[in-house]
Amino acid sequence: MLREVDRMDVKIRAYLADRQHNPHPRHEDFISRVQSFSIKPGVSTKQLDMLLDKLQWKVYYASRAWKQLWKSSENMRRQEGINAAPAPQTKDAKDAENGKRGIYSVDRLYKLQQERLKAMGEDPDSESKKDFVKRIKKEYGKLASEKKKDEEVVMVFDDKARQCTIEKKKKG
Repeated sequence: MLREVDRMDVKIRAYLADRQHNPHPRHEDFISRVQSFSIKPGVSTKQLDMLLDKLQWKVYYASRAWKQLWKSSENMRRQEGINAAPAPQTKDAKDAENGKRGIYSVDRLYKLQQERLKAMGEDPDSESKKDFVKRIKKEYGKLASEKKKDEEVVMVFDDKARQCTIEKKKKG
């Protein structure tokens, strides 16, 4: 199990480096499995208890490092304006979908749409934020399933429709 922690670290770093070509590491499942593991009293020895304790502490510290890596990766993606891949379904991502925490990229894109409409002399509140998010998620879901490896999903402002839309384009 100690080696599994190191393997998980490699999986997380690979995923954060290239999300399109590496599967999500499912590290939260691994963390909870290790933290909830216990040795049955009939089998327990001092040596086994110490090994389990060592493993759980290693996972605890690794999970803190992984959270920091994840946050750093998300911050870098935001700064670069990457909005292609949805966040993995962690507790934080589920909270964001439920409105407990705003999704930076969608918030920012909605504000950009409002600014663009205002500059054009249009009503910036012609589309509610809730409707905007719903529409973008629907469009993204369709395009993401159809895109090829050499394509990416990008946000554009459609002057005719007077709203932000997303479309596929060739990388590079």
